Amino acid sequence: MILIISVCSDRLSYFEFVKPVEEILKKARKDSRTRYFLNMNHRDVGQAEKAIICGTALKDFRYLNSIEKFTWIKEVDKPVLGICAGTQILGKLFDCNLAERTKIGRYKVKIVQKNSLTSKEEFYSYFLNSKAMEPNEDFEILGESGNLKCIVKHKRKRLYGCLFHPEVLNPEIITNFLQESVPTM
Repeated sequence: MILIISVCSDRLSYFEFVKPVEEILKKARKDSRTRYFLNMNHRDVGQAEKAIICGTALKDFRYLNSIEKFTWIKEVDKPVLGICAGTQILGKLFDCNLAERTKIGRYKVKIVQKNSLTSKEEFYSYFLNSKAMEPNEDFEILGESGNLKCIVKHKRKRLYGCLFHPEVLNPEIITNFLQESVPTM
C-alpha cells in the first residue's frame, strides 16, 4: 500500500494537489490510502510500502509549523517522494534552509545526475512554489531549473524531493518512484 499524505489545510486544495496523485496511482493499479498529515498514526506508516507527500497552495504552511508530525521519515527505511511542500518538509527535517523563492509556471528542468525518477535529460515541468529547499551535504542534486535545485535525493536514505508538481506534466516521475524496489525484511 502506498501512503498518500495531504498537507492541504483547505479542503478545496485536495482536488488540485492530492486527487491527481491518487489518479496516477489508480491508473498504475497501486493500492493507496490518503491521510491528512495531522490525522496520521503509526499504523498508517507501518502498513505503507512507500509514501508520497503531496503539495499544497502557495500560502499554506501549516505543515512547516507541525514538522514533528513527520519525524517518522527519519526513523523508517521506506521510500518517500516529497512533492513541493513535501520537499520543504524533507529539507526542514534534515536542517536545510528554506529560501523565499517564488517560481510559478512551466519551466525547463535539466537532469544533472542520473537517477531512477526519470530517464530524460531535460523536460518541462510545472512549478507552483514560494519556498525552496536549499540542499545541504545530506542531499544529492539530481535536477535543476535555472539556479533552483529542484530534484534532490538524500544520500543515505530513499528520500526524494521534487520542488515542482510532477502530477501536472510529468506523471512518469511518480510511476517511476512507485517501481523503485523495496528491500524485503
